[in-house]
Amino acid sequence: MQAIRQIVDAERLSPFINIPAAMRNTKVEIIVLPASSQHTPPLLSADDAALDTLCGSLHEYANPALIPGEKTAWQTTAMEKAAHAHYAP
Repeated sequence: MQAIRQIVDAERLSPFINIPAAMRNTKVEIIVLPASSQHTPPLLSADDAALDTLCGSLHEYANPALIPGEKTAWQTTAMEKAAHAHYAP
């Protein structure tokens, strides 16, 4: 298997990759390998992992009667605010 290795300034990567603060203003090594033919799931960041553990944790507070109104909630609220707005001429 062929690999490409290159050392660059971390700041050059910041438009493409989220660089941790500890690595900023340093030189980093980039290693490019061909992707395997098998699908490998992406690694989760700490924020993604925390979000995954929270997903669905508030289901006990869901009100099924309000779910149909979610599709038009923004429009309804905007119209209510506009109806109650006091415009000074």
